[in-house]
Amino acid sequence: VRHPVKAKRGFKVMLSTDKPLYQPGQVIHLRSLILQPPDLHSAAAIPVVFEVEDSKGNKVFKKKLKTSEFGIVATDFQLADRVNKGEYRIT
Repeated sequence: VRHPVKAKRGFKVMLSTDKPLYQPGQVIHLRSLILQPPDLHSAAAIPVVFEVEDSKGNKVFKKKLKTSEFGIVATDFQLADRVNKGEYRIT
C-alpha cells in the first residue's frame, strides 16, 4: 500500500516585548526565540519578519531579519509621539 505523505516544517515560536504597556514616543524592544520540533534545537539562520499593527489595523512597522545560531532574533520599534491609542498587534 502506498500513500502520499506531506511533511510540513513547523517551528515553536516565543515572541516577547520588554514590558506590557508603552506610552507614545517609547521604544518597543521585540525579541523572539525559535525552536525546531521535535528535538527543540535552535532554528539558526531562519528568515523572520516582525510586523506591528496599530489599534486600527494599520501596519506601522515591518522588518525582515534572520535568527542567530541560537534561534534568537530581536529588533526595536520606536513609537511616534502621536499614535493611535489602544492595543497593538505584533506578529
